Amino acid sequence: MKNLIAIIVIFTTFTQVNGQEGYTSNDNYSGNWTDAATWTKSQPWLADVPANPVNGSTAYVDIYGAITQSSNLRLEGGSGMNIYDTLLVDGDFTLAGSGTVNIANSGVLIVLGDLDASGGTLAANDGRVVVTGSLDISGGADVNNTASGTNGFYVYGSITRRGGAQFNGSNSVAAGNFQNETDLQNNDPDLHTLVTGGVLPVEFLYTEVQVTEENEVLVSWATATELNNDYFVVERSVDGVNYDAVKSVDGAGNSEQVLTYEVIDNQVTSGVYFYRIKQVDFDGNFDYSDIARVSIADNSSFEIKAYPNPTDGPVMLNISAANDEVVKLVIRSIQGEVKKMIESSDLSVQVDMSSFPKGYYFVEAFQGQQKKVLKIILN
Repeated sequence: MKNLIAIIVIFTTFTQVNGQEGYTSNDNYSGNWTDAATWTKSQPWLADVPANPVNGSTAYVDIYGAITQSSNLRLEGGSGMNIYDTLLVDGDFTLAGSGTVNIANSGVLIVLGDLDASGGTLAANDGRVVVTGSLDISGGADVNNTASGTNGFYVYGSITRRGGAQFNGSNSVAAGNFQNETDLQNNDPDLHTLVTGGVLPVEFLYTEVQVTEENEVLVSWATATELNNDYFVVERSVDGVNYDAVKSVDGAGNSEQVLTYEVIDNQVTSGVYFYRIKQVDFDGNFDYSDIARVSIADNSSFEIKAYPNPTDGPVMLNISAANDEVVKLVIRSIQGEVKKMIESSDLSVQVDMSSFPKGYYFVEAFQGQQKKVLKIILN
């Protein structure tokens, strides 16, 4: 376990520090490896899609959507791959050299062929791996698999270890905790259905997140069809690996029309959050939506003050901000009527309210995703 943790930490550090040249797939997106629309590249001079084989010229490839490679795929030469969502290889997958594949707890790697590791490290962690062909590791390759039960490493064909290759630090195949197709069908029938080309109980159309004016997170998703669907669980993570339940929502059971769902998460502060939807059947089987990511700005450095307050008309609005972005000011009556709107790059704004009826007013200040509200009394 210590070796596994070390591998993950090293890989994460590598992608963050030396990952200037790499690719990140789009969130909430299903697409092909060879489609430029699938990827965001870190540098403008890079090719539109990751090369195949992925080698040392590409430091990292991060999978956040449901991505399909329609032929063989090879990872080598010190490149790293993080799978947070789903990668389906419709062919053989080869891991060589010092390449590293790290599968997050919510990640899924499906290989509709053979998985051949002649070097490098495959860290399955507590994710899901399905190989419909054979697994062959050799050389200095290392396969680390801590998953069991529903989350597991499933190999339909033969498993072979040669040379100095290891399973979980051991020379024994049994130490790899591998399971077979029957286990997958029993433990995770939804994934088995997906691998065999069948129809899943729920077809997600999208999973989206956005920050509200109150700095809460609105999680929304839609389904095209539902079959035997009991309920959903909205799950949140701060690291993209470990998730906590936020709220449960009843499913429709069976439906062939588009249905939309929404949940507000008000238990958040500033920072980056990852969300996914866990879908649970009436028989207890479950599956996950794509992962959606959102960033909440820190409002602690954004403030607005008014002087004098109360005022008989003229008032100076003083703004403190962490950057020089334009600030939008909206003055509303207590009934919500907009009395004045101002956009300014100055941090001190003089406003004359003498023509307004006496009473209470609210000044709303916006900068980017940040918002502050101040009450002013007009005598």
